[in-house]
Amino acid sequence: MRKNLDAICDHPEEVARKYKDQGRSVMGYLCTYTPEETLYAAGFIPVRLRGHTETISLGNDYLPSYTCSYIRSVLDQGLAGKWNCLAGFVAPHTCDTVFNSFQVWQRNVPTPYTYLIRFPHVSGPAALEFLIEEFKNIIHSLEVFTGREITNEQLNEAIEVYNEKRRLLKEVDLARSENPPRLRSTEAMQLTLASMYLDVVEANQLLRQYLEDNGNNTNNFQRKRLHLSGSCLVDHRWVTLIEECGGQVVSDDLCTGSRYYWQEVKTGKNPLEALAERYINKIPCFCVHPTQRRFDLIKKLVLERQVEGVVILLQKFCDTYLFEYPAIKEMLDELGVSSLFIEVEQGMSSTGQVKTRIEAFIESLK
Repeated sequence: MRKNLDAICDHPEEVARKYKDQGRSVMGYLCTYTPEETLYAAGFIPVRLRGHTETISLGNDYLPSYTCSYIRSVLDQGLAGKWNCLAGFVAPHTCDTVFNSFQVWQRNVPTPYTYLIRFPHVSGPAALEFLIEEFKNIIHSLEVFTGREITNEQLNEAIEVYNEKRRLLKEVDLARSENPPRLRSTEAMQLTLASMYLDVVEANQLLRQYLEDNGNNTNNFQRKRLHLSGSCLVDHRWVTLIEECGGQVVSDDLCTGSRYYWQEVKTGKNPLEALAERYINKIPCFCVHPTQRRFDLIKKLVLERQVEGVVILLQKFCDTYLFEYPAIKEMLDELGVSSLFIEVEQGMSSTGQVKTRIEAFIESLK
């Protein structure tokens, strides 16, 4: 099963291609602010675009080198035809790099369907009302593209199956945080990433099977309990590196981690309104304000899970997160929790230097 996880996480584009070969339609997307439920209800398999860990070539022709390498790598794959199996591409307007990459993709990557989500950068009643209307626009756009009506029943079914995935991912999250842990942090990270690349029903089956197989398993090793903070981390090998240095990631606030599955969509009400409420009120990234809910989550996890240190692993040139780093560092200092700040780029070219720093940090916690 571990080999299957490696294959899924390292090459989600191949997974998407297999779906297309089976006659199924795949919709690529960026960011956890994309409402996967709407895409699934429209008959698509939503797949988060991972990018690659190789040298970026074509992506650098359209976006400057001082922008996020994750987004440049996604664009690089699109321009190279690696995602030509997609029926469409959807992205929310969160940061400017995502917005500009969407425009480049729309103009230069042949894709039958594209949609830019106008996502509010603040929360509150007015933002919720705006997002409800925007989600109605998405539904209408998908209906025009597919030629099929999307019913409330289909949306409710999508909400149910995605809520199940969120519950299963929270079980995975708890399994890595136990003392001793039932899952290694690398396994937990891979399962979370894989759930973004697979059809949701298949993802739920994988998660259930993994949890059943590790129900009574305990890893008898002593590692420092760490919280992993940052923006977007799509390469699980960084977590493996932390393990090799003597750490166990017991919690995180990543968009490819807990912020993806932390809150469920409320049921028993208008599904479109319920979706908008969930996405506007979810644990926010640094592009959506106020961000206090994310600070509160970090504090809660650090205290409840007896975290001994925090590793902040940030995509280089992620300026929006850098603006908030001083406040996060101040909060951790007030809690008496040591932290390590590291900037990385897509791929693992700087592994040696990073490993030395993480090893030294973990040793300082003893």
